[in-house]
Amino acid sequence: MKLNEGCSVYGASQMSPYNVCPDDKAVSYSVALSVCDNALARLCTIQELKDNCAANTGCGLDFRTV
Repeated sequence: MKLNEGCSVYGASQMSPYNVCPDDKAVSYSVALSVCDNALARLCTIQELKDNCAANTGCGLDFRTV
């Protein structure tokens, strides 16, 4: 996990228990919530994404739509 400058939350692209990068398939919001919930985490807010709090956390997703 990584804490980017100016952010109060840590970001990560690889979530337990899977610890793999997501594939190119889009997943529904409910699936994303479930993955985060299983990892005792949460999805980033829109503001956190705009503030780049999830930038450079792995998997090369910085320029992908989330």
